[in-house]
Amino acid sequence: MKFKNLMVIAFESFVHPRALDCLEAELREAHASNCDAIVLAIRSPGGYVNKVPEVARLIDRIAQEKPVFAYTDTLIASAAYWIAASADRIYAAPSADVGSVGAYIKIDDYSKYRELNGIEQKLFRAGDDKARIGFDGQLRDIDSAELQTGVEEIHSEFKSSVLAHRKIDPVYLQGKTYCGDEALELGFIDGFSDSLYDFLDLLKNGGIR
Repeated sequence: MKFKNLMVIAFESFVHPRALDCLEAELREAHASNCDAIVLAIRSPGGYVNKVPEVARLIDRIAQEKPVFAYTDTLIASAAYWIAASADRIYAAPSADVGSVGAYIKIDDYSKYRELNGIEQKLFRAGDDKARIGFDGQLRDIDSAELQTGVEEIHSEFKSSVLAHRKIDPVYLQGKTYCGDEALELGFIDGFSDSLYDFLDLLKNGGIR
């Protein structure tokens, strides 16, 4: 099928709610327009999970009525891949990295620094769930366990979203990125195009099925 009227949406950002607000607005505008298809031109390492599942579901709904394609010449990773996976097709430059289907939370522990410098922290709280992470980064065992559970739940939702759209063996959905032929063979992408311009030409000339 040939697409003559394409709407290109560039997303070159760390993933965070404000950036996703802009992406959502552009997606809705493109959906309401008379374009034949939407192309997400993505360069992103990922970022925060907040609002990501919602944007992925929005793309899924739009794709039921209008084709949505994703392309990268550099990187679609982590939260950005969660978003891109809802597109009908993902194309990439041969040198681009894609994937990183995983989740993590990083907390810096400054307790030893405070101890070495003779700084004692006292925390008074009301409510068992208030200030669960100390200001020096220390955690109670129960809080560490719940954070780990939360990360695993996010990872599970991430994998489910990807697998709903792409045929990938779950063994490869453990946080690693892939590129080139390996990314294609594993199912993370659907084909190659050296540049966004070449990809748009493919769409216009019916080179993508």
